[in-house]
Amino acid sequence: MNTIIQKLRRGTLDEKTASMMKRLAKDKMERAISDRAYANGPYESEMVQEALLAETQKYLK
Repeated sequence: MNTIIQKLRRGTLDEKTASMMKRLAKDKMERAISDRAYANGPYESEMVQEALLAETQKYLK
């Protein structure tokens, strides 16, 4: 979340993209808390900023 906020302040992300990335990150974190297999599997790779941005861009198109 801190990196998303920093990029928003620097102007490298727009408000809509940053908001969607934060929501996706929170959803993934909550899923990881409740699903141990997910937490030990794809969670880490899905939480990388580049992966969150790519998924966000897919939803915003």
